[in-house]
Amino acid sequence: MYYRNLINTDSQIPKDSIVQKSQLKDITHQYKFKYLNNFLIQSMDPHGDDDEQVGEDYNPEQEVFVGEGQATLPQLPVQTGEENDEEVAKFRAKIYRFADAQWKVIYMIYSQERGVGDMKFLKNKQTNKIRLLMRQDKTGKLIANHFITAQEGFCKLSQLKTADKSWIWTCYDASDEQPKVWQLCVRFISPEEVERFKTEFEKAYESNKALQEEVPKNE
Repeated sequence: MYYRNLINTDSQIPKDSIVQKSQLKDITHQYKFKYLNNFLIQSMDPHGDDDEQVGEDYNPEQEVFVGEGQATLPQLPVQTGEENDEEVAKFRAKIYRFADAQWKVIYMIYSQERGVGDMKFLKNKQTNKIRLLMRQDKTGKLIANHFITAQEGFCKLSQLKTADKSWIWTCYDASDEQPKVWQLCVRFISPEEVERFKTEFEKAYESNKALQEEVPKNE
């Protein structure tokens, strides 16, 4: 059986010539070897295309800007919600909270530790109302935020005999997305800070109470 040679090689058998099956196998083998040999030579060429020569740490997705083309992002001001407030006092403390009515019995058993941070008394520059605010260290998360209101049943300090460096009170706390009535417990490092906190808390209570009593007179 005869075949037509369609491969152009360097052999003595020209293209389009009629060959036997055994001759066609030799031609095909020569063609494959030549193609593979040329491919290996090109891939090992040290003077190949410069675009293909990259280092081991090359990252095609990384963009590098040099000189005038370097991109800079503007620094946006951070809004904390305290811009219109004046700091009255500040304390270092750890705070807990719990919602059970029998808090004196289950104190420090079912309570939620909110964290350690700076607890501040802040007075609004427009309304003069004082609120208590505390943020968690490192994260800046709001862990206490409520007005020291004179409403009955709220913001009355009490102390446990087993925890003389702590104060407990009930408040309408708005540190979470949904404001809720909580019992808060705050602990200090020294008896002096405990007394100082009591003084500032009661001063804020009386100040807000006076503002609340002035409202009917102005109406």
